Amino acid sequence: MFEWSDFCDVADELANNSKEAYIRSSIDRYYYSLFGSSREYLIKQREKYFLEKGGREFTKK
Repeated sequence: MFEWSDFCDVADELANNSKEAYIRSSIDRYYYSLFGSSREYLIKQREKYFLEKGGREFTKK
């Protein structure tokens, strides 16, 4: 399974560069790391399948 925290590591490295493209890419990596981790939390720990219902309903299986 993909480790979303790896995106944070990549983002940290990209953020060390002062070029705008690197900084923008690091922000994207941080965002997707948080999104992916949050999604997994909702699915695994709370048994809520947010994305399966188009992002609008919470249901238990």
